[in-house]
Amino acid sequence: MTPFRFSKALLLVAVSLLAIATGACAGPEQQFPDYNFAITPPDGWVDITSTTHQKGLIVAFSAPDRSRAAFVLYDDRLTHPSELDDHFVEEFETASETSGLGKRLSSRFVLMQGIKCYERTGAPLVRGRIFSMISRTIPMQGRLFGLQGFRFTGGNADDDAEIRQFMESFRFLKLPSRSWWHPPSPRNPR
Repeated sequence: MTPFRFSKALLLVAVSLLAIATGACAGPEQQFPDYNFAITPPDGWVDITSTTHQKGLIVAFSAPDRSRAAFVLYDDRLTHPSELDDHFVEEFETASETSGLGKRLSSRFVLMQGIKCYERTGAPLVRGRIFSMISRTIPMQGRLFGLQGFRFTGGNADDDAEIRQFMESFRFLKLPSRSWWHPPSPRNPR
């Protein structure tokens, strides 16, 4: 999957979250062994995965008042190299803005379990309204995971403690091979 298709998928999930229905209450860590990860939704948030039909969506949660949402996407059709570098960021940002995820407000590389990830904040315009969004793109052996957090009624998703907790709780059940996520170097040959 190209960064454009991945970004477009993220926006489609956000649009569908505007019409969310109630679901099962979230809470303790949830494990997804088929995708090799676990995540902990905020206490009291509702699992809305069954009401959000989007290819690549693994799990989605909403705050009880529908003011915020968070979800995990997965794509194993990655056509871009898995290394997150300046070239990836340039393509990803172009695709994100083109697909409606809004202009980048901030971005940075972060480490998650020692794996380099790309985090960005933006303000997408959806159905005439501007939302606050934070995303984290996590590469894993030719695949991408996308974590997304949205605030629909003001405030910054990046500053929201529950959205931040959701994103920080993501972990791989079994880390990928060290040779994959550490590029070769004289001190770390493959």
